[in-house]
Amino acid sequence: MIVESHVDQDGIRTITLNRPPANAINHDMRIAIRDAFVEADRDWDTKVVIFDSSVDRFFSAGMDVKDKGPAPEELPPAVPQFGSAMGREVFEVIQNCGVPVIAKVRGMAVGAGFLYACLADFAVASENASFGQFEIKVGAVGGAGIVRRMMSEQAMRYFTWTGDLVPVKDLVAMGAGIRVVADDQLDAEVDRLARLLASRTNYVIRHTKLSMNRVEHMGGNQAYAFEQMHSEILHLRGQQ
Repeated sequence: MIVESHVDQDGIRTITLNRPPANAINHDMRIAIRDAFVEADRDWDTKVVIFDSSVDRFFSAGMDVKDKGPAPEELPPAVPQFGSAMGREVFEVIQNCGVPVIAKVRGMAVGAGFLYACLADFAVASENASFGQFEIKVGAVGGAGIVRRMMSEQAMRYFTWTGDLVPVKDLVAMGAGIRVVADDQLDAEVDRLARLLASRTNYVIRHTKLSMNRVEHMGGNQAYAFEQMHSEILHLRGQQ
């Protein structure tokens, strides 16, 4: 399977990109990623998602430029730009998954693969990982609004304008919110964090995730009022 998904008895679901040699994302893979995150969102037994790769050298090399997707004549008339719409749909289901998503990055994460890591709740990366946003190299525009979730405005602009492949230590120095560990500690650290998150009740996990997503673009006081509302809901349910 090009995307594998399984959940253990503690509620830790692992969604693994599995399209060697580089996890280049084609049409079928986008559909499979979308379906895996929709399943995680709807499954009450899932309490946290580890977004992983089966390929050591790549988290994902981004879009497969050789894949053209369905021919236009195969698409319904109402979906003339299916590829672009599907790309946005995948971004949305990763960001809006009802439970925390941990991007586990070993190797390179570039293009859409890097954006997937930005859309996770947080990323944990091997010290050997590297990241890149290459749209400008191919005359395309995109990703700034998503990259801002991980780093400052100026860092995002440097990263986007240069199109460089940046080692994770340099990205962190620019302000990226990535937890970096030694390569031989990556599996254990991600497992520790996933089990910590999964130790909370489902109600607390899901209300916290929903609240975080809703307040992301609010002002501080407005955001806190929204968070207080969710705390009251949890208190009334006896979940605190």
